[in-house]
Amino acid sequence: MAFKKMGRPMKVITVFIAIAMLIPVFMSAYTYFSNREKKTVMLKIDGEKIYKEDFDKKYDNFSKQIESLNEQIIKAKNLDKEKYQALPEELVKGYVLAGQVYEALNKVLINELGARASKKEIEQKFKELEDQLGGSKGLITALNAQGQTVENLRETIKMFLLNDKKLEIIKQKISVTDKEIEERFNQRKFTEYEDKSFAEVKDEVKDDILNEKAKIYEKSLIENKFNNAKISISDKTIEPALNKLKEVFFEKEEYKFTYMDVLSQIVNLFFKQGNGYTEDFQNMIKGLIETDLDKKIRIRDKAIESGLTLNQDLLPKYQLEYIAEEYVSKLIGSYVATEEEMRAIFNKYQGAFDIQHTVSGEIIGMAYIPSDDDAKETENKVIELMKTITKENFADKARELSKDPGSAQNGGDLGKANINNFVPEFRTAVAKAEAGSIVGPIKTQFGYHIILVEEKDENNKDIATLKHILIKVEAGERTKEEIKNKVLEIKELITSNKLTWENITSDTTGKYNEYGIKDHFSKVKQNDKLPVVGYDKTVNSKLFSAKVGDFIEISLDDSFVIIQKTEDTPYKKVSYNEVKEKLNFIAATDYVTRHLLEI
Repeated sequence: MAFKKMGRPMKVITVFIAIAMLIPVFMSAYTYFSNREKKTVMLKIDGEKIYKEDFDKKYDNFSKQIESLNEQIIKAKNLDKEKYQALPEELVKGYVLAGQVYEALNKVLINELGARASKKEIEQKFKELEDQLGGSKGLITALNAQGQTVENLRETIKMFLLNDKKLEIIKQKISVTDKEIEERFNQRKFTEYEDKSFAEVKDEVKDDILNEKAKIYEKSLIENKFNNAKISISDKTIEPALNKLKEVFFEKEEYKFTYMDVLSQIVNLFFKQGNGYTEDFQNMIKGLIETDLDKKIRIRDKAIESGLTLNQDLLPKYQLEYIAEEYVSKLIGSYVATEEEMRAIFNKYQGAFDIQHTVSGEIIGMAYIPSDDDAKETENKVIELMKTITKENFADKARELSKDPGSAQNGGDLGKANINNFVPEFRTAVAKAEAGSIVGPIKTQFGYHIILVEEKDENNKDIATLKHILIKVEAGERTKEEIKNKVLEIKELITSNKLTWENITSDTTGKYNEYGIKDHFSKVKQNDKLPVVGYDKTVNSKLFSAKVGDFIEISLDDSFVIIQKTEDTPYKKVSYNEVKEKLNFIAATDYVTRHLLEI
């Protein structure tokens, strides 16, 4: 029984309904976002634009995923393909559109609340991330691995900051009492606040409560925006999908659920059930929503009986979620277990309350970032490789050598593509090349490319049928050795008492920025994962057998790190009286779980 990781009681009050989140877009590593000026506005929500090209791309990707999942289900369950009822097209389109609508509504809310992110703040976060990755080279390497660009990253940082500020503004409108803070600390001092005093974490506890409440407020605010948004449609083909999102799927008393609310659950359960979109399936979804709603209404009534009140700032269904959270907290905080209950728990989990053997430590290291010499060496290898490549063996060579995860297994095939969707160097090389030619090596942020221009569209110079081979620049042995020696210099300085971990973590001069890997761990058990390293039986064994102050050197696939053991807490058997407070907390969570199930 992992009491260290145990949090609140079983979340029977988890909200079944949630606004569909953004749908992930799986883009090729070589595409980039087109300028917005070139895109076609499909619709506007309170002035926020949704572009047809973005919708089409996401819809195409999602449709392919659905088609693949349908085929897997039909094959796995041996179903009749002709009789299998796939997810209706209007729901597929609605699901994709819901993500874009949510994104637009989120931006509307951000603007209305007055959240702003300055260029200075964006650059500061960008620099922090750059420093964490050992400088600009490390950042570019990480972006390349994800198929992203610096521009994408800055936009991501901007939205991260705006969302963070949005929540901060919402939190300012919410009050939290000292009693709530103390009750929350008492509920969690055996889990995330273990070994910390109330004074140490009071502000952190308050912020945790505010974050939970603010997220409920946020959902209510966004739904209210959707209900009252001014929507103008430029592309009438999307109107049916938009109308579907507004359509009421289920309604009871003052609680109303539209397709916008439930589409995510419909899609997830559709594939989980795997029986097709039948009438029984639709009735099952409505039944689940009604059952979940009835439970929340009963919890609401019990909460009101206990003296709590509904939060009138929220839409009705979010009032249910809000008061349920408060009710659970109140029940746990007021429960007093009997000696019999606590004894029973202690006896049932003999040994689970004992203090386990744990270790703590610090980690520092550097990623293996390729040098200029590595890049030149890779270029020379690619030049030699090109001498062996022909149009006839190109696909086989791509399958064998290319490091592009999106196309290698397909023989490097990029299909018929608009070259404007590729990074500039790649695009320029293709534009200049003749049909049937092999060009390269072309250096981009991703590495070196060898490109086969199979065909060019005679009517559109921007369209070409392509294959390519990507050879990534990787750190050579000399580079790895240099990086290893730099990290070992830190070990030497700490060992000779010329440097401390505090010096490293509190440094503001940028002296240690090139050490992109910095982390620590506390009270890790024998079979736990370590930061950066993960779980490695050999490493953990060395760590637990080492003395406090000892270092362990680890060469990973992509980096070199050292770990210093800073603390060793031995196993200790504890008595019943030593853990009575923890036993009362466990009894309280057990009681609340049973109580909620019985309502």
